[in-house]
Amino acid sequence: MAWFRRKKADAAEDMAPLEEEQVDSVAEELTGPFDISQLDDLDDRLDLGVLKVPPRMKMNVRIELDAATRAPLAVAVGMDDSVMQLQVFAAPTSRGIWSELLEERAETGEAQNAGVVRQHGPFGSEIVLHLPIQTPAGTGTRHLRFVGIDGPRWMLQAMFIGPAAHDPSAAVALEKVLRDVVVDRGSEPLPPKRVIPVTIPGSAVADDANPNLAMPGRGPEIQEIR
Repeated sequence: MAWFRRKKADAAEDMAPLEEEQVDSVAEELTGPFDISQLDDLDDRLDLGVLKVPPRMKMNVRIELDAATRAPLAVAVGMDDSVMQLQVFAAPTSRGIWSELLEERAETGEAQNAGVVRQHGPFGSEIVLHLPIQTPAGTGTRHLRFVGIDGPRWMLQAMFIGPAAHDPSAAVALEKVLRDVVVDRGSEPLPPKRVIPVTIPGSAVADDANPNLAMPGRGPEIQEIR
């Protein structure tokens, strides 16, 4: 999936004379995730620094910390019984890195005896891991779905946990959130594949301004955040 899109203002000027089917095509073109350079108005999104997350009804947002350093490296968006963990990685100007990271995720899954399924989804190439786990009732399976979007000097990874990892209908709501996320990578030079920390708002507790923002905590035990 290509990262680049036109700014909304530019698209609006072009849409007036278009036929209905052409308007539908432009609307599809404007779906994200977006780079910060593509949008002018970010007031309706939760500002977490490198990530600007759109609010939704019945959506919870949690900042996740690195297990060792306690640095805030990911954002977990929860809806219904599923979670989407978002992380932004630095990338070189000349190429994307998702194809490399996808293979790394596959190797990690294979090392944990997981079933590895490569597939094409709404955001391009993705991978689903079916991890064997122990449960109180015996053995079970934990499903993880990894999606990656290459942008200008960044790569956004979305890891789906729960029903959204293996049921396309359960993933629709979270995928709509992902399409409206904005990435603000900044200009700081960073080595490729370095996770870019998110910014904890001035008050990390839920309040009138951020009713669905939870206190920072450790990331999911299924994947240590690095």
